[in-house]
Amino acid sequence: MSTSARRSVRLQWQGRDDPPAPPAAPACRVAHRHGPTGSGNQLWLGDNHGVLTALRPQLAGRVDLIVIDPPFALGKPRHQRVTPAGDDGPRQLPAFEDTWKGGLAGYLTMLEPRLLLMRELLADHGLLVVHVDHRAHPYLRVLLDELFGADHLVNDIVWSYRSGGGSRQRLGCKHDNLMVYARTGQHTFNAEEMRVPYDAAIARSRQAAFHPEGKVAGDVWDISRPPNHSAEWTGYPTQKPLALVERLVRAFAPANGLVADFFCGAATTAVAAHRLGRRWLAVDANPAAVHIGRKRLAELGAAFEVWTTSDAGCGAAGAPRAQVLPSGAPVSWSVLDAPGGIDAVDYWAVDFAGDPNGPFVHDWSAGRMPRRGELPRLSAPGPRGPRPPRVLVVDVAGHEWISACPDTANGPPEAAPA
Repeated sequence: MSTSARRSVRLQWQGRDDPPAPPAAPACRVAHRHGPTGSGNQLWLGDNHGVLTALRPQLAGRVDLIVIDPPFALGKPRHQRVTPAGDDGPRQLPAFEDTWKGGLAGYLTMLEPRLLLMRELLADHGLLVVHVDHRAHPYLRVLLDELFGADHLVNDIVWSYRSGGGSRQRLGCKHDNLMVYARTGQHTFNAEEMRVPYDAAIARSRQAAFHPEGKVAGDVWDISRPPNHSAEWTGYPTQKPLALVERLVRAFAPANGLVADFFCGAATTAVAAHRLGRRWLAVDANPAAVHIGRKRLAELGAAFEVWTTSDAGCGAAGAPRAQVLPSGAPVSWSVLDAPGGIDAVDYWAVDFAGDPNGPFVHDWSAGRMPRRGELPRLSAPGPRGPRPPRVLVVDVAGHEWISACPDTANGPPEAAPA
């Protein structure tokens, strides 16, 4: 398709020729801190449009790889499957709306300014990976050709999987596309990280002509989705296999590079980056998604900060109750109750310093992980400080409550939503 034809299609869905006005940067703050400071890893709660705007001054030209799995324009809301402790069985929580005013045109209009901001953040050698299904794929391909240049398409990877049901009206749809676009003509590709076994047997007389570790992988990847009975599965509707995202990171991110995901969902991109020694940045507007990501990353021992924007609140009135055990130093804390009952607690943490003017520091934390047993009710020992420690509890929807807890089982003297 020629440049003029692509531009014509673009204008049909936009109804305009002028680029969108730059958004105002929202007020931002660090709400939580996990592990030592200085890692640079960030998990954001907020609309990615505002977060991208806020990050642009310090990160323009510095991100090595962006991997996004945006909504697919399905025209219906998506739900998260959760199984709270004490419930009769699994239930569905709203995850995000995948409906757009104007249908596909509204969906593409939403994505364009975000993709432009992402392009600004990419380093000259950086790449953007966009995960999409067969419905929106051709339209996003046209939009990305316009924004990045058709000659900057590095790969259009076919991710093939076998999970899911079939259809009596057509062949089953068993693949998605991962479009890889480079910021410039020079980009990172770690070919030696992408070697796979040869498909055919090689005669002994010819083996010296072939690489001993196999060939560089092609652009069709057969990787199963995590089954809903696996330890990897979180119940989030857009969760991708860790093996899939790790392959993207190994292929396209330099060692110690910065990997970002602005529709992070279950935070699999951040988990993959952490496991492979890359720095990471993850953003989602859904408190439940950020909660899942925090649990997964905390379990891995990752050091990171949780940032919020002024338009992203997820607290409610109430407070957790806890008591100190024993009455000496160091001390442990036992969680007694929480808004919604103790069975509603999906994660809890203790900030031993208890500074009400700073971010909540997760000196100790525990979360319910799939098929990992009961949530611990007793924290590890910590120092007794001049202020009462703060206790945080979070439910499966990502709602947080924080209170300063004295050495008593009678409940806290003050409470505040996170």
